[in-house]
Amino acid sequence: MINVGSVPIEEFESFYSSRSDPYDMQGRRYEQRKRALTVAALSQVHYKKGLEVAAGEGALTRQLAPRCRELLATDGSTTAVQRASRNLRDLHNVTLAHHVIPEPLPGSNYDLAVVAEVGYFLGHDDLLRMLDDLVPRIDPGGELLAVHWRHSSEDYPGTGQQVHEAFHRDARLKRLNHHEDSDFLLDSWIRVESATPVDVGA
Repeated sequence: MINVGSVPIEEFESFYSSRSDPYDMQGRRYEQRKRALTVAALSQVHYKKGLEVAAGEGALTRQLAPRCRELLATDGSTTAVQRASRNLRDLHNVTLAHHVIPEPLPGSNYDLAVVAEVGYFLGHDDLLRMLDDLVPRIDPGGELLAVHWRHSSEDYPGTGQQVHEAFHRDARLKRLNHHEDSDFLLDSWIRVESATPVDVGA
């Protein structure tokens, strides 16, 4: 696969700054249905420590929070993180952090990681860097769930299909669930034991 650069974070910052809820996460039936199916696909009732990558203004975060004792939600847009902080201020088990992919993610020892609607914005190299950073932060036996729009766009360097194929090729992951909707793909994997410990830093 020829690498194409990731969509610059400045484009997301501009997009979020233009108006509140720019993806219409609250109003679009696609988003509402996808969130419901995403939460329904989780294999466990409760998780100790969850991570949501590229959480935006926190629409999915709100539905993940009751399933996690602690939940860290990140996004690369400062505006999105600020809005999520306001939107989720009643959820005391949720922590928000600014994080730009593919910089190293914060923390480790997650038993749940969710990557939703962000992978196709990444060039192939950045996608693999994110995956190489993320997977060791998930405890063996922990769960990684990904959900992505399956249609292609000239505005995106990748597709949901390519993202999920990259995840599925990772030998550290064993697929648990697979769902193909007319509009999106939803997969989850279990992190398998590593042959040697991986130091992910602070």
